[in-house]
Amino acid sequence: MEQTKEKFAAAQKELEITQRGYATGKGAGSNIIKATTKGTILDLPVKEGSMVQAVSKQGAGTTVALIGDMDCFLFSAKVSELDVVHLTKGMTFTASLNAFNKEKLQVTLTKIAPKASEEEFKKGEIKFEIEGIIQKPKKSKITLRAGYLALAEVILEQVKNVLAIPESTIHMEGSTYCVKCLHAGKVVTKNVILGLSDGLHVEVKEGLTDADHVIVET
Repeated sequence: MEQTKEKFAAAQKELEITQRGYATGKGAGSNIIKATTKGTILDLPVKEGSMVQAVSKQGAGTTVALIGDMDCFLFSAKVSELDVVHLTKGMTFTASLNAFNKEKLQVTLTKIAPKASEEEFKKGEIKFEIEGIIQKPKKSKITLRAGYLALAEVILEQVKNVLAIPESTIHMEGSTYCVKCLHAGKVVTKNVILGLSDGLHVEVKEGLTDADHVIVET
């Protein structure tokens, strides 16, 4: 009697699949796969008619859909060994998207790889993978999509309202930094003590004032 019930239930499932394309209910007879989280479907790796395998001790199963939270994105990048020493988990920085030049998003750093990337090492470079969470501003009108290219800007130190000059005007005399200035119609050399630099301009802590005329060679 029990065997007859099982055969009848199996026949019902087959009929349901034939009529609807899927079977409802629970257990091995059902072919409906329910998502374990809310989100937007980003990709369907398998096509209709493909064989799929359930999660088991023998394998991880077949991925039938990739689902993402479109309000919270993952930022990933690789940074050099010279830069990674300045990063710490939990720090925040900004990232600008190539698709939206004026839009800057805040990123919270969540992961710094403890080991250099083997892929980059084969290329002769030592880089570490980092990851962060991008929070989309609530009032932003842009539409974020997975796969956008972003440029990160990490501020390690900053100074405001300081005297700064182009780095190209700096030259060395021994171990001293110097600049050429125009004073009373003559070229004079002044020793300076430098501070922070952004690669283009450098802070002058001592040696110059706002009244000095620095010579910029072109």
